[in-house]
Amino acid sequence: MKKNQFISWLRCLQVRQKITWGYALSLGIAVVGTGIGILIADHQQKLALAKVDDVLEELDIISRLQVDTLQTSNHQQKIKELLAQPVLLKQEYVEFKGHYNNFQKSWAKFKTTNGGTAGEEKSEHEGEVEAINAFLAKYEAVPETYIQSIDRLLVRLNPATIKPVNIASIQADMTKLERSMLMAKINTFSQDLFVLIKHTYKEYEEAEVNIHASNTLRLWIIGGSIGVSIMIAAVLAIATSRAIARPIQSLTQVTQQSLQELNFNLQASITNGDEIGTLTIAFNQLIDTVKQLLKEQKEYTQTLETNVLERTEELNNKNLQLEDTLKQLQSTQFQMVQSEKMSSLGNLVAGVAHEINNPIGFLNGSINNTKDHIQDLLEHLALYQQYYPDAAAPVQENALDIDLEFLIEDLPKLLDSMQGATDRIKSMSKSLRTFSRADTDRKVRANLHEGIDSTLLILKYRLKASEKRPAINIIKDYANLPEIECFPGQLNQVFMNILANAIDVFDEMAQTQSFAELKANPLTITIRTEIVSNQVQIRIRDNGTGMKEDVKAKIFDHLFTTKAVGKGTGLGLAIARQIVVEKHGGSIVVDSTLGEGTEFTILFPLKG
Repeated sequence: MKKNQFISWLRCLQVRQKITWGYALSLGIAVVGTGIGILIADHQQKLALAKVDDVLEELDIISRLQVDTLQTSNHQQKIKELLAQPVLLKQEYVEFKGHYNNFQKSWAKFKTTNGGTAGEEKSEHEGEVEAINAFLAKYEAVPETYIQSIDRLLVRLNPATIKPVNIASIQADMTKLERSMLMAKINTFSQDLFVLIKHTYKEYEEAEVNIHASNTLRLWIIGGSIGVSIMIAAVLAIATSRAIARPIQSLTQVTQQSLQELNFNLQASITNGDEIGTLTIAFNQLIDTVKQLLKEQKEYTQTLETNVLERTEELNNKNLQLEDTLKQLQSTQFQMVQSEKMSSLGNLVAGVAHEINNPIGFLNGSINNTKDHIQDLLEHLALYQQYYPDAAAPVQENALDIDLEFLIEDLPKLLDSMQGATDRIKSMSKSLRTFSRADTDRKVRANLHEGIDSTLLILKYRLKASEKRPAINIIKDYANLPEIECFPGQLNQVFMNILANAIDVFDEMAQTQSFAELKANPLTITIRTEIVSNQVQIRIRDNGTGMKEDVKAKIFDHLFTTKAVGKGTGLGLAIARQIVVEKHGGSIVVDSTLGEGTEFTILFPLKG
């Protein structure tokens, strides 16, 4: 009875009400299920995160104790070697004492917190509390004994009171302490701390697993609730489709018949007053409207045809104009992007060059001063050897051990090598500053060779050998060129485009040829400059694959590229030609032979 009442109630609802109630139910199940999943998972995750915090605190306490133990032991050995050097001894004494104080604090915290497990015994990993208790029982008196020994040692090592006559005795006592059973126990103490760290880290890994499990639980609950809501939505969709399918099918048949027969006198029957009935009324009104529109359309057909022909011709003309404008916009946009990239690269390179100059200047000055000081020391050593040839036996033995004659001969060479390295870095910094120079609104005088060299420096990483091809050789045949008036930054962009294309060709060759084949015919880029007929000529040639005639004819066209999608824009050489021809009143031509290589020739007037 209740079931029939429910079905009757559903049939009385309008279509939008059925859909609203159905999807509200499915959405409610999804929301409630998701909320429950989040609450349960959050609770589990909070417990797991709290456990992670406890484990991390334990790891911090144990790790600090181990580090402080090792630091105290290491500085104990180091300070013994510095007893005869007061300045270094004073510094090392302060560091030794600081690490020793940290050791005392770490040990006190470890005992007080029971290795970080105090108050958390029930939640600790199985066996961890027992391991820490066993550790404390095993080494209960060892750290205190070690602390007492270090206290006595610090009193004797105090730089303010230590005397040279006591150094040998102190060293002997420190050696005795190092070889004692106490230090052996301290070493074992440190090793056992590492075992505790590993044990605690296992607990950390389990806590991470619990966090992952809570997330997985959340996903399962949310996924289950969403799955149930989807099933309910599917059932409701089927029921709704059945309720509205028949009247819509009838309406569809009338629509298809009117379209197939072009009979707009047909009318669909109205069976009920719900949304489908309203749709049927609207459809009948639409049929009447279409019938009227067809009548009007026939009257205006001839006029429209004439207007369409005229408009089509006008649009074709405007399309041609738009295509030309679009090409210009794309070229301008690419050039602006390239200019911005070059500007950003220039700012970065200029900053790097500036930052390099400061330490290099300091190194140059320091190396020069070091040369003078070492020369004075070597001269003083020579005088000592001249007037005291029979030195004491320890001095002679030490001279043999350190190979004094080799040091005297090699040390100046080493300083010269350091000087050469700093000079090389200064040269690289100068090249970077040359490449990063920004253009102004007018031409300036510039050295083209510096621009080419700075561009090669930027591309140097691409010229080096890789797994697939050998290094690319650069041959430079520079004439004695004067400075010319130009836009240096734009010319650097031209050099960059041509040289980068040549490197791309070699990289493409490496895809089809073996390393040995490429090495047999060395990859080479040749750059020649000279003055020809009161013009500066720059020729950049590679021995790559060359170009076909049809490719060479289009190489400077906008948007033309032979590279794969995403690797070339087809604007680089077009913009290079624009910079050379329009900005500098020069010319650029390409000569290429398939299988032999390609050469770009650029001509500039000597005066801008």
